[in-house]
Amino acid sequence: MKLNRFQDTREFFDRAREYLLEKELIHSLLLCIAKRLADNPQYYPENSPYLAIVENNDRVVAVALRTPPRNLIVSQVKDLTALEKIAEDVYKKNPEIPGVTGLKKETEIFVKIWKHLTGRDCQISMKLRIHKLEKVRSIAKAKGHLALANQENRDILLDWAEKFYREATGTVPVNINKEVDRYLKEKNVYFWQDNKQFVSFVNASRSTLNSADIGPVYTPPEYRRKGYATAMVAELSQKLLDRGFKYCLLFTDLANPTSNNIYRQIGYEPVSDWNEYSFLK
Repeated sequence: MKLNRFQDTREFFDRAREYLLEKELIHSLLLCIAKRLADNPQYYPENSPYLAIVENNDRVVAVALRTPPRNLIVSQVKDLTALEKIAEDVYKKNPEIPGVTGLKKETEIFVKIWKHLTGRDCQISMKLRIHKLEKVRSIAKAKGHLALANQENRDILLDWAEKFYREATGTVPVNINKEVDRYLKEKNVYFWQDNKQFVSFVNASRSTLNSADIGPVYTPPEYRRKGYATAMVAELSQKLLDRGFKYCLLFTDLANPTSNNIYRQIGYEPVSDWNEYSFLK
């Protein structure tokens, strides 16, 4: 078994793509980030990405990547000993990574290996579930309509994006300004507008060949429990399916039963569970 670390983002994507597409739904995040880097190596300009593939007899058995300062992301693995290879290589390159994200089984094993290597304890910062949608269910529509955001709306979009992250994770990403600028540049971020008032926002991103991912979704407290987010996500999901995507995907926080219920009403079905771990100092 051999780990190969890549500097060339296109070479990494070309080698990892077939393996990741075997389970496209659970690898949508990895596929999207790898594709973005292949098309533009400076897409995440903060630091050089970590890109690694583990192979056994010339067959890919695991993929891992990291775009600092974010967590390491690990794929589903076909041989669990590949996680040891990844952990050992990451430890040599950067033993101070903040955490790891991935499927429940893979991350549970990885954090045990990491603790053995470093002595660092960990904690689950979020339990997530991937959902997929192939057909939007008919639901009662809230007042208002979907409105594409533009540069004039940047201030409110930035404010709400910051509030989303504070509420969801407790911290705001250091690159939040660049993230919002990407939303606007890609023209996939929308508001729900009721009587000329913006009341909720959603972004569609991380598109793969067959799927489009939805998130984040945020409604300010004063506009909640009016059906805005449900109507907004349902309408955007239908718009994406109409564009030719086979699936819409989204991640939910299992600690938020309200959002999980909303997405089930629309037609989203569970695919798999992910864990996000933080390594303690």
